[in-house]
Amino acid sequence: GWVPAASYAVLLTGTSRADKLWAEANWIALACELGLPVVMPAGSADERERVQRLAAKTPGAMAAPALRITELAGLLAGASIVIGLDTGLTHLAVALQQPTIAIFSGSDPALTGVLGANPNIAVNLGRKGAPPSPEDVIAVARRLLQ
Repeated sequence: GWVPAASYAVLLTGTSRADKLWAEANWIALACELGLPVVMPAGSADERERVQRLAAKTPGAMAAPALRITELAGLLAGASIVIGLDTGLTHLAVALQQPTIAIFSGSDPALTGVLGANPNIAVNLGRKGAPPSPEDVIAVARRLLQ
């Protein structure tokens, strides 16, 4: 009952290494420009704190409750778009054939990027040491949402 009834975006802000993170200000800018309710799941205590901070600063955003992997897969499968870091959940979104943007800053998308049966819905942005700007992610998200 907590999942938005209409179209929504899922932002996957957590990952296994600190160098893969994207600045919180970037997530806020992105969420504010998407024009959709935003759901942010989290696993670890640090990730939960992050999504709670982000949701508190972003109108229309919510930190998801703790979810089992099957519930998380259902959340991803119902999203209009999934935007996440270099993490397994971002790859799961592509496997579910959801429009997905993978954000890279601490790893090489040529090695670990998202690949899907439909390359028009699986987009890698950024690279090791050079994360994408919020404006770049927003532009691609708008294209995928059309």
